[in-house]
Formats: sequence, C-alpha cells, structure tokens
Amino acid sequence: MLAEVAGSAGLEEAEALKVLEDGRFADPVRQEETFWIQNGIQGVPAVVFERRHLISGAQGVDNYAAILRQLVSGEAA
Repeated sequence: MLAEVAGSAGLEEAEALKVLEDGRFADPVRQEETFWIQNGIQGVPAVVFERRHLISGAQGVDNYAAILRQLVSGEAA
C-alpha cells in the first residue's frame, strides 16, 4: 500500500517497495525521531524553526506571522 501511495505521488513504485523491504532509511529516521522526541515534540502539529524554536499545537495565521517577525528580528534568540 505504501509503495502504491509513493507511486501515486510521482515516485518510482518499485524503488519505494525496495526501500520499504530493505529498511535502508530506517536508522536515520529513528535517529531523527529520537532527536525530536528528546527536544519536546510530543504530538502534531509541531513546527520547529531553525531546529531550535518549537511551536506546538495549532496556531492561527496571526500567531505564526508574529513568531516569524520575532525570528527575523532576532528577538527569539
């Protein structure tokens, strides 16, 4: 099923099936998963800016705009 979805998204279905079968990306994915869990990601939605500013939960457009303005101006450092 996942290989079919990959195919419908424009990826090579046969290659996707090989990747799923041999697990070649499993370790890097698990490492990323561990990193983000250790850094406070406990659910979705969660957005991380510059790998250090975590915004969790649903936020409105105004909140995201304010956050981006703070990041650009350096206030969130």
